[in-house]
Amino acid sequence: MAFVVRPERQEVVIVPLGPSQALAKWIDRWRASYGAGKAPPAGETDPGAELRKRLWEPLAKHLEGVKVVLVSPDGPLHGLPWAALPGSRGGTFLVHEYAFAVVPVPQLLPELLRGAPRSASEQPSLLLAGGIDFGEQNAPAAGARAGKLPPVPVYGPLPGTESEVNDLEKRFRRAFPQAPPPLVLGEDQATKQAILAAAPAHRFLHLATHGFFAGESESSILLAEQRAALERGDLRRLAGVAGRHPGLLSGLVFAGVNRSDRRPEETILTALEAAELELGQVELVVLSACNTGRGQVAGGEGVLGLQRAFQLAGARSVVASLWRVPDEETHQLMREFYRRVWSERPVPRVEALRQAQLWMLENWKPRGGLERPAPQGPPPPYVWASFVLSGDWR
Repeated sequence: MAFVVRPERQEVVIVPLGPSQALAKWIDRWRASYGAGKAPPAGETDPGAELRKRLWEPLAKHLEGVKVVLVSPDGPLHGLPWAALPGSRGGTFLVHEYAFAVVPVPQLLPELLRGAPRSASEQPSLLLAGGIDFGEQNAPAAGARAGKLPPVPVYGPLPGTESEVNDLEKRFRRAFPQAPPPLVLGEDQATKQAILAAAPAHRFLHLATHGFFAGESESSILLAEQRAALERGDLRRLAGVAGRHPGLLSGLVFAGVNRSDRRPEETILTALEAAELELGQVELVVLSACNTGRGQVAGGEGVLGLQRAFQLAGARSVVASLWRVPDEETHQLMREFYRRVWSERPVPRVEALRQAQLWMLENWKPRGGLERPAPQGPPPPYVWASFVLSGDWR
């Protein structure tokens, strides 16, 4: 069920949504099709239409006149970008009608309302990380050679992130000519140590790198942590990894991560570590990487992952992704998002993201195997809907 609260009304409206297992099934089907750049299988029920009927239509009657919808999802709803559900007119999405932001847990809303975001022009400062040199893979460690452990994942280069951060650096300088120049960390300078040292002193953090979420059947930080623990004989560390602490299931990787002569804790920032940072001066963190909005669902506590971790560290707003994101499309979306956040007449952050997504819907061109589900239809949500904003939407 859902609980609908509106600022001008005192009562809470309870809206039945049916069994959560049924919603979970349709969300999984939606992610397997629209969230992967594919059309639903021919002859099967469209999961987008089904989710609109089961999830959105029962709520819509209570949201008349609303333009911004704050969602505090639980369970499987964490993996669904609401903006990508079908709109009220054919060929449209809810993003054409509403702006959506995520409030990780309802208890956070009063805290967000108590503090107002600072103006973008008030002492702006920017930290950019992209075009990172993840290093060449050295000879495998003894444990891997002996077959004791699966191979550690190798992270390939992200050439689009270099142009992404270069573009944002120029845009920031034009928008704030009196501000200190952005700190740009790329290639082998984008180390975990350098980024963690600089992050607390900046208002805006933009991290364009690889992200991971180990809740799916993919290689993850756990393998690297396990290997390092075995190599060092660190049984306490190994026990912690084997227990799959939620904060170790998601993270970001930085310079040198592929090198077997670097320990994982030197090159990988887990959600557990991110939550311990001091980011009380940070207004906006953009995690321009794959799966940074995913995490382990904890009943009543939201998703325990990177997005939540940066907010626990003090950041007011976080933009993160719900699936693997194409490099070029991410660059385009980020360019349009910041164009609106840093304009002479800035719009609220959630509206900036909405407008950037609408720009993608209007201007995206098929390329490299990415096609429209229907020849004359809109671009697939896969290329424009992955990023969601959580925390302060203003």
